[in-house]
Amino acid sequence: MAAWDRRNKAMDSEGLRRLVDGLPLYVAETRPGDVIAFDWHTRHTSIRGRDRRQWTVSYVRDPATDEETAAFTEVVIDGNLAYLLDDLDDYDHAAYPPYDAHWLTPDQADAERVALSDRMRDLGMFRVVEQA
Repeated sequence: MAAWDRRNKAMDSEGLRRLVDGLPLYVAETRPGDVIAFDWHTRHTSIRGRDRRQWTVSYVRDPATDEETAAFTEVVIDGNLAYLLDDLDDYDHAAYPPYDAHWLTPDQADAERVALSDRMRDLGMFRVVEQA
């Protein structure tokens, strides 16, 4: 994918349409309220779309090895969180927090939630909140 991105720079919708003509693809016709789910490896785009509300939920396995942790950090932490911190200067983190308070300050009586919260913090997942 990275090589494809380097060869095919971002462009307007007409340029993108010309680029993708002939590629194996599926057009998913949607209506407001539809849910669309993608694997992270799936290329997706919107052409001639309009402003829309979007909500993103990502699921990843807890990395168990140094190699998995490095990959997790590169994709999840450095990729997604850097995007939120650097590219969305006008994003209102207070109004739309990426993590609910029950993850940031879990009820100490809930040992499982505390352990999960601690692990997420150790992995750097709350960096976007703590730096905002």
